[in-house]
Amino acid sequence: MLITQEGAVNILKYGKAGSVASLSIEISKNHEEIIDLMFSNECSTEPVKNQEEISAGSGLESLSARIASTGGFLDASQRGRRWVLVAQLVGRVEEHT
Repeated sequence: MLITQEGAVNILKYGKAGSVASLSIEISKNHEEIIDLMFSNECSTEPVKNQEEISAGSGLESLSARIASTGGFLDASQRGRRWVLVAQLVGRVEEHT
């Protein structure tokens, strides 16, 4: 998935050296498949002055538009001492036999 690649790259670029990062993935199946992803990593305690530099880079901006076109969403922001990337992906479940 492109979202996991982009999230991991952003953690490597902007994460605090020596810090811990996490990825949570939840999948629910009904008539539609909904996948919730959350990346979280430590960052500086100083607020990011130019959040546009990180949250609106061409990678996340492009990815956000692609996800929104399918009914999902992507949000990236600093929350206290953590940088959090949240995405919800929506798609049809296909049965394979």
